Amino acid sequence: MPKPVDVDPNSLMKVDQLTEEEVENLKCELHSSDRDRRSAAFERLHQLLKDRAIFGLSPSELSSGLQNADVETRKQASWAIGKMAQNKLPGDYSLDLMELMTSDPDPEVRENAAWAIGEIAGVQMGRERSIAFLDLLLADESFEIRGMAAWSLGRLADKLFLGNTSSLALLVDLRDDKSDFVRKSAAFALERLAKIGIIPLS
Repeated sequence: MPKPVDVDPNSLMKVDQLTEEEVENLKCELHSSDRDRRSAAFERLHQLLKDRAIFGLSPSELSSGLQNADVETRKQASWAIGKMAQNKLPGDYSLDLMELMTSDPDPEVRENAAWAIGEIAGVQMGRERSIAFLDLLLADESFEIRGMAAWSLGRLADKLFLGNTSSLALLVDLRDDKSDFVRKSAAFALERLAKIGIIPLS
């Protein structure tokens, strides 16, 4: 499960800094038609992101991975997008693609997409349209996805002052969810929505 935490951009360190040539090689491998080479490149990217390395790779470079027919590639690319946003890396984060991925057949991809939308809000990018996609995930059979969608709704309210009354009844119901993660995420979202004046009717 992704870990939704705030990252202080001042804490980012240039760990394992890549040369321009290494960056270009990594880009090529991320787009490789060979599944094993592509997967290895994403694993390398994941480690660099975990180390909070800063290098010249834009989120838009992962667009093809997000749309790849291979589910493992979509898992890797969607996680990387969320981590890039969590690390506050600059660039064009495609909300169109992330919203589309909330309906992916694979639950891990759906969870990553919900997480990424919340993390992208932390770099001051987001829109009200995303709320409808997250609302749908509040009824997902996976508790990880329900919880992540609720958390992301709270992030949109907290970071961008975005919210909609459409989420309220669903979030109120989730306060009684059997999952502690879901209950806490729903409470977080309701609290942040209340701060921008979106409050459940009593």
